[in-house]
Amino acid sequence: MSPSPRPHAASRRPLVLGAALTLSAAASAGLLEIPGNRGGLYQNLVFFLAGLYFRPLVERPAATASRPRLIALGVSYAAVLLAMTATGARAWPGVWPAVCVLATILGVTAAAQISRWAALGNALARLGRNTLPVYIIHMPLLALLHQALLPALSTGMDGRLRLPLTVAEPLLMSALVVWLCLTLHRGLLRSGATWLFDLPEKRDTGVRHALTPPPPFTTDS
Repeated sequence: MSPSPRPHAASRRPLVLGAALTLSAAASAGLLEIPGNRGGLYQNLVFFLAGLYFRPLVERPAATASRPRLIALGVSYAAVLLAMTATGARAWPGVWPAVCVLATILGVTAAAQISRWAALGNALARLGRNTLPVYIIHMPLLALLHQALLPALSTGMDGRLRLPLTVAEPLLMSALVVWLCLTLHRGLLRSGATWLFDLPEKRDTGVRHALTPPPPFTTDS
């Protein structure tokens, strides 16, 4: 007797997306307890799912991106942020997810425009194919760097250094953390710790679906 067919995944999409959108609206409005970095997960889950379910809709603005549209979206996003800050609308349920939709379209359009510059676009594409180790490893590294750098950066610093450091530190820290994550990833793979980056084992068949490690990230064009 053959097993009964499972419900089609598409039929569950409205329910899953609706629940994720409700979670995002509640978290962004401060209606939920969000210890640690869970707030980002609560608020952004709906966007991960939207990218999974509606990939063609995401690819469409990328395929038709233009500089005038990028400028218009950038100006619109800046205006919306100013209006939201002035009115305190960030705390209104549903406002922040709606603003994030505009930010996503802006980001996709900007990425498409940048990709047309071959050298920069190819380097960012290689980095994009290596985001899993960065996503997994970066939080412990940030915690360690915070503990190491906080005393030096918060006490006895010349006031004239604060402004340039405020501008430069996020850029330098991001580059350092990404480099460290990718370096640790390569070391872990070479030492045989590939299981850290494998998908869970499918126990009903005993088949292990391993996530194929991406090629090492290099800065060569």
